[in-house]
Amino acid sequence: MDEVIYFIGAIISVGWSLWLFTMWEKAGYGESSPVRFLLLFFPATCFLLISMSGWSSVFFLRLDILGLVLYFLFIILTWLCQFLTLPLHPDLYKKIYIVSLIIYLAGSSGIVGLAYILKSYPMAGISLFAFFKSFENIKGLKIIWFILNPETNKQDTFSHMNKLIIAFFSYLPLTLVRMWYTNRKFRQLKREIDILKKEMKDSSLSEMQDKEWL
Repeated sequence: MDEVIYFIGAIISVGWSLWLFTMWEKAGYGESSPVRFLLLFFPATCFLLISMSGWSSVFFLRLDILGLVLYFLFIILTWLCQFLTLPLHPDLYKKIYIVSLIIYLAGSSGIVGLAYILKSYPMAGISLFAFFKSFENIKGLKIIWFILNPETNKQDTFSHMNKLIIAFFSYLPLTLVRMWYTNRKFRQLKREIDILKKEMKDSSLSEMQDKEWL
């Protein structure tokens, strides 16, 4: 179950990163802005940090799974906001995009912070533990406690390593996208330089011909 959640999470994180990277330019912001490249890797970084919050077992709750579920729900809500408002006027969509992006960045950072606060101060999460444990006796909600119960799955080093490897691999396609984009911009710059050189050469030849006629 853990590996499935992590695998789906990696797909969501990569898909969301590519969406933000693509829509940044379509929303009317600078194509080569450093913020755009920050957004390319921010979702995977949050995914990795939340994953690492479950490295050492917490006796009362699966913090990594809880954090990931909240994080993915937050991504889906933000994506829906941006997707459903796409038909709006570009200027209005630009504002909606940046506002939703700021909310996403703040909310994601808050989820990561919450996971580590609960990990560092377990007593602060006792009421949270009691709330989710009550689902154990509610038909239809048992699955939630089954997933969040730290006794459900064996939390050994091998299991942790598998999940962290999945989280780390979410960076691979993003790195390939960055390499592709950098290479594309390099080729574009080279073409522009070649065109500029050709224009300068043609201009020089034209001036020389004019002087010869004089």
